[in-house]
Amino acid sequence: KSAARLILELGDKLIAPAAAQASRWQTNVIDALVSLGWSTKDATSVVGRIDEKSIDVDDAGAALRAALAMLDKSGRS
Repeated sequence: KSAARLILELGDKLIAPAAAQASRWQTNVIDALVSLGWSTKDATSVVGRIDEKSIDVDDAGAALRAALAMLDKSGRS
């Protein structure tokens, strides 16, 4: 868990600014999912599958709703 989180947090500082925004929203959604009880592994996996073109990445709520919908469909709790 710690290694995955460290990679996500340091990723912002190691990649181009355009991609840094994506990492920021991904980190925020992963943190929210983990605080809601999902494992870091499940949260990271589902966030990686979110199509950035289908959501407004500046709207954290939209990204979180998309992730929750994907988790709900996968049957994980």
